[in-house]
Amino acid sequence: MIKIVYTVSTLQKTGPTNVLAGIIAHLDRKLYKPFVITLSPEKNSDNSWGPDLKKQGVRVISLNLKRYQLIQLPIKLKQTITSIHPDIIHSHCFRSTVLSALFLDGFKRVATVHCDYTQDFPMAYGRVTGRLMACCFTYALKKMNKRICCSQALSDLLQKKFPTISFDYVNNGVDTDTFYPVSEKRILRQKLGLPQNKTIFIWVGSFISIKNPLCLVTAIKKRQDKNSFFVFCGKGPLLTTAKKQLKGFDNVLFVGYANKIAPYLQASNAFISTSLSEGFHLSVYEALACGLPVILSDLPTYSLIKKAKCGLFFSPQDNNSLNALIQNILYRMISSQQIEKGKMLIFDHFSSKLMSLSYQQLYEAYLK
Repeated sequence: MIKIVYTVSTLQKTGPTNVLAGIIAHLDRKLYKPFVITLSPEKNSDNSWGPDLKKQGVRVISLNLKRYQLIQLPIKLKQTITSIHPDIIHSHCFRSTVLSALFLDGFKRVATVHCDYTQDFPMAYGRVTGRLMACCFTYALKKMNKRICCSQALSDLLQKKFPTISFDYVNNGVDTDTFYPVSEKRILRQKLGLPQNKTIFIWVGSFISIKNPLCLVTAIKKRQDKNSFFVFCGKGPLLTTAKKQLKGFDNVLFVGYANKIAPYLQASNAFISTSLSEGFHLSVYEALACGLPVILSDLPTYSLIKKAKCGLFFSPQDNNSLNALIQNILYRMISSQQIEKGKMLIFDHFSSKLMSLSYQQLYEAYLK
């Protein structure tokens, strides 16, 4: 039996932990015994993968330490890891990867890279702090035995930036049992308080500069039609600015962070992403799985979507081109064939089952 310990800050339901849950859900339990170690306490147990994983028989251990407990954290982590004696340690966030690099030498260590951290960290945490974090993360990745990017595009990008470091990749995957098309949107819209007779566009993400939500806000302010409705799902420092700029607009709804995003996607007509940079952006692929046409920033991350011709693309600096694509959706200028191509893309390349199988193949090859 191969023991794998997954380390992460918390199990709050975010993109990286959704990926982690997908990997574990499809592990071959005849070969693998998974453990999950979280570093910090959960802020909200209702929004945590912990209960779900425990139902699957996964041992979830929380070190329950605050971020400032810098001395206790590595000691307790190493003690816990040593007691399990895993075959592989697989880290999924900045803190767990840095701790693995500094204090878990002697174990076989794998890290998943979920974004272009050289760009994302400075935009998320400020230029000085972000660059320092990026340098620390690069050092930590060098100490890992395997570095696995969450998409081929991210792997190619980081390989160019760091030619002396080797990067593997496994494309993130969607839980197709949760994200699927619904034929009747009316009931869902009624439950969610959404209008019945509008074309609904949904935006999902953190309200931070790299996700560029104000691009869509500006586009909405320029619109005159009465047939479109926009749903924003997420929180972050730019949320107040977005709400202030759209004050008085009756075709906009801010729902905050949604624990269950699938119903909102299924109730919508189209998905919009305005990001300036993405490692993967799982919500885009969840939207495709729900049968939605997607309007996306023209980023290398989405090369397979572009190749499959199942998305519409615009420059993230140009909200006029974004508005033109919104008009395309309003006037039904996207074919059912394009939507079917999007759903097939998920089943052929981006399901959580395929993702987990790919990780298991990497584990097996690594242990030989």
